[in-house]
Amino acid sequence: MKVDEALTLLDALLEQRKLKDIQELVFRHTWDGWTYPQIAEHAGYDTGHIRDIGSQLWQLLSKALGEPVTKKNVQSVLRRQQQQPATPSQARNVDGRTLLMLPRVHLPVQPNRLIGRDSHVLHCTRLLEHPSTLRLLSLTGPGGTGKTRLAIEVAGALAEEFTDGIYFVPLAPLREAALVVFDIAGVLGVRESTAQSLLASLKSYLRDKHLLLVLDNCEQVQQMAPLVGELLAAAPLLKILTSSRSALKVYGEHEYPVPPLALPDLKHLPVVEQLETCTAIALFVERATAVRPDFRLSASNAKTVAEICTRLDGLPLALELAAARMKLLSAQALLNRLQRRFDVLTGGAKDLPHRQQTLRSAIDWSYELLDAGEKQLFARLGIFAGGGTLEAAAAVCGVAGDPTGEVLEGLASLMDKSLLRQRERADGELHFVMLESLQEYALERLGASGEVETVRRLHARYYLTMAKEVEPELHGPRQQIWLECLEQEYDNLRAVLAWTLEHGQAEVGLPLCVALRRFWWIRGYFAEGRAWMGRMLETSSGRTVMRARVIAIASEFANRQGDYATGRALCAESLAYYRELGDSNGIADSLKNLGNLAWSQRDYPTARALYEESLSLRRALGDSKGIGACLNNLGNVAWSTGEFAFAESLYRQGLIIEQELGDKMGIANRLSNLGLVVREQGHYEAAGAFYMESLVLFLELVDKEGIAINLEGLAGLYGMQGQMVRAVWLLGAAEIIREAIGAPLPPCEQLDRARTIATIRLRLDELQFRAAWLQGRSMTLTQAVECALADDIQALELRPARIQ
Repeated sequence: MKVDEALTLLDALLEQRKLKDIQELVFRHTWDGWTYPQIAEHAGYDTGHIRDIGSQLWQLLSKALGEPVTKKNVQSVLRRQQQQPATPSQARNVDGRTLLMLPRVHLPVQPNRLIGRDSHVLHCTRLLEHPSTLRLLSLTGPGGTGKTRLAIEVAGALAEEFTDGIYFVPLAPLREAALVVFDIAGVLGVRESTAQSLLASLKSYLRDKHLLLVLDNCEQVQQMAPLVGELLAAAPLLKILTSSRSALKVYGEHEYPVPPLALPDLKHLPVVEQLETCTAIALFVERATAVRPDFRLSASNAKTVAEICTRLDGLPLALELAAARMKLLSAQALLNRLQRRFDVLTGGAKDLPHRQQTLRSAIDWSYELLDAGEKQLFARLGIFAGGGTLEAAAAVCGVAGDPTGEVLEGLASLMDKSLLRQRERADGELHFVMLESLQEYALERLGASGEVETVRRLHARYYLTMAKEVEPELHGPRQQIWLECLEQEYDNLRAVLAWTLEHGQAEVGLPLCVALRRFWWIRGYFAEGRAWMGRMLETSSGRTVMRARVIAIASEFANRQGDYATGRALCAESLAYYRELGDSNGIADSLKNLGNLAWSQRDYPTARALYEESLSLRRALGDSKGIGACLNNLGNVAWSTGEFAFAESLYRQGLIIEQELGDKMGIANRLSNLGLVVREQGHYEAAGAFYMESLVLFLELVDKEGIAINLEGLAGLYGMQGQMVRAVWLLGAAEIIREAIGAPLPPCEQLDRARTIATIRLRLDELQFRAAWLQGRSMTLTQAVECALADDIQALELRPARIQ
């Protein structure tokens, strides 16, 4: 059958009614094998609109011909009908109404396209269209994630699959589960009779229907679950799609958590062209352009837009409300105002439900559905910055008796209601997470309860205890795991440090700084660590061991950042405190720090004397860790003075001690030093092996200074072996790492780099050298490590530079 013949038959089925141009276009191109997106692009319509038109045509034909008609089988069905064309009366009388006046897809019309949910739509449609036992799909998530919008899009994509139609039932206005049956029946046109109840009539109506029900906003009528179960049991062809803060928990239910939109990594922003593909960015930009046509994502505003989207957790509702403010505000002005997001994120479309017109209303909606205990727990959990563990929640939010069990049940309930999420920590511990918008709301509620200071004190006590317990582990074989745990809890630790400063709690702040010393050092948080310690020392007083330790650590950090004058003054102060207190361990530590200052500034005789005095004290104390550190320090002096064989011996002794302790950082440091000293003795293959083993260990620890040290060491080695461009790449990459963490190369090590650069410049002209240096500085950390370790550098893929 030709398309014109098919149109003639269809026209007859429509009571000789002429098709609208767009309906004919859909039918004609469907017949020719076009997809709906192709038709939409050709006609200049939204794909959803084209799909709706097609759905109405297939439903009309299904009723007129007495058999299911879909986009997939329309050709074969009409060919069979060609011999016996349908009469106009078949189309004229369907329940006394013209079919075109009774569309079978009852879905709200959407004003704009759905962004960032293609994979979710595809996954959900496949679940529902598959002829399997999956008949109840629940889209769950917190308010503002776009569950309703996704449900409508999924249902629209299934228009051809359900021959008896798709019906949307909004349940948001309801509070009583008993009323749900009335709303479903009302949408379907089912009426109660004298012979049977409305529920029985509804079951009877649905019994042989191949139909999809979309039940929207089920959270406030959770008791409707038995009704859903009854309907599914009574109607074997029925499928139900729900949207809710929490699952219905009906047998056979498949829960699909709807996540926020994808966010960029603020620490490693890609180029603008790649950033535009991030779904949260794409939604914000499109909606901002709708209110301000001249708005464009550019290199100048990309970082600000990315920060806006991240601050808003990727929540579609929050992004849309924020984008609407771009009509009057610049991106930076909007970001500045998000400190009080609930005052800014208002003014949604007036035709939307009230709860979708402001972010606060959306969260209010979820909060008011909680019972009193859940509300109290939710508010207290707001004290956590970046979430926490069950143990932490029980310690901070629990009550006397069985706090863990009670909090566990509360956490599970809040997760079920999409007010919390969970992730797994590096040590396998589950970690609950609260979206930033929800946390701000929870803190407001906590403030209103009058419990803020009590809960903050419990929070501070818990994290101080945790940090003190973890600190010894940072010197042992499991330090990588515990470093990651501290990293995941770092927002909470920062919150405690800030609280101690605000409230003069030096008894918490000083020991917390001591416990975080090695974490700060390994992860390269030199500037931040110094800032916390400096403020802590300013707001505390007295000659105590704890204060002396913080002064000593602050001197180490100052020295590491090249601030030698401050480092020397602080170190002298801590040494005086320790001598006054008779603390031998502290005295040995301060002597070592003074030795480091002398060595960094090339005063090798003074450095050696101080290290030897410290070593003597360490031996008397039986401190294996301290002995290993002093041997390494003395090895540094020997290397600096050209005593390479002696330096190698000292480094090897130190390596044995670190291996016995299982300290990865110590092992990596000694291996790097051995690479340097054997390189100087002409053993290039052994040097490369030491450097690479050290680099891998430092990479596991995410010790950025350690990574930079090995990149510089390998650069020197590659320069000696004639790989000049590769050597320059590594030097440039190491430089950018040092700049990022604020750890410049000490003067005593600058001579070695200067020698490497001088060797390279003999082989490369200025243009070649500069180009390679800039390329190295544009490398990501991963690229730099790959460049250092690769057997074949020609295989490396050097990507575009990031947005800084």
